Amino acid sequence: MVPVLKFLTQQHHVKVLLVAPEVVAPLFKELKNVKIIPISKGLKLPKLVELVRFSNKLQKESFDYIADCHDVIRSKLLRLILSPRGNKVAIIDKGRKEKKTLTSYPKKDFYPIKATFQRYADVFNSLGFPISVEIPPFITSTNRSQNDKKKIGIAPFSQHAGKSYPLELMQHVVGKLNKKNFEILLFGAPNETKLLDSWSQKFNIINTSSCSLDKQLDLISGLDLMVSMDSANGHMAANYGVKVLTIWGMTHPFLGFKPIGQPDKHQILLDRTVYPKVPTSVFGKKLPIEYKNAMHSISPDMIIYRINQIL
Repeated sequence: MVPVLKFLTQQHHVKVLLVAPEVVAPLFKELKNVKIIPISKGLKLPKLVELVRFSNKLQKESFDYIADCHDVIRSKLLRLILSPRGNKVAIIDKGRKEKKTLTSYPKKDFYPIKATFQRYADVFNSLGFPISVEIPPFITSTNRSQNDKKKIGIAPFSQHAGKSYPLELMQHVVGKLNKKNFEILLFGAPNETKLLDSWSQKFNIINTSSCSLDKQLDLISGLDLMVSMDSANGHMAANYGVKVLTIWGMTHPFLGFKPIGQPDKHQILLDRTVYPKVPTSVFGKKLPIEYKNAMHSISPDMIIYRINQIL
């Protein structure tokens, strides 16, 4: 959503009211004409009373269009409540049917579907605001180092086991990179700090997981490369035009979630001749028992080799 809103506000004279959790506000801090309308805690559940209260808050704002870029129960109810205002409404097409055929097995239609950022752009296109999101970088970084020592971010975690690279193997990657005199920064959530602290102490490298999102974004913008799972860290780095090496497990870039602006050579994938069920699910929740060691087929040396190619 970040690069889409950047180009929307650059290419059209518009202001955007973005309904989102306040915690994500730093992601949009550099975008002009984008105002966060924080979602209340009550909206964690689709309670009609809470939605009505929130809609009353929204109606105090002045807006002409409604862009539903989520299309879930909460957003459906919210746009229904707001629809009597007469605003033009556009709804994202998430490609649910296409994703289902791509993740099914044995009958799998294996082809790349539309990128998610383009699906967001299509919402605004249908409202009469055609936008182009083709040219990186999307947010200009002023933090990129000018010295010879390359900065590499390592984000070893993901939400689901099906798309998590084994931590003992990633530790080997970190150790080998550290010996090559790269500057290594570790990225993760606060609940992942303990493990990353052990790596930080062992290799004398920087662990950023206890930093605020605002501070982490500043550090990400100065990287030469981010090594990430199919997770948010890769997308945040791509927003700054940082090169991103993504390691994929049970998910696949054909589902449309490849970090924006990243070429195919920046993707490390499981061998589908060995693991034909991949992708098993859209978000990596489904890990077949016979695939539990699939990520071990991607060796640390394969990752190091690709890093050297990119840099």
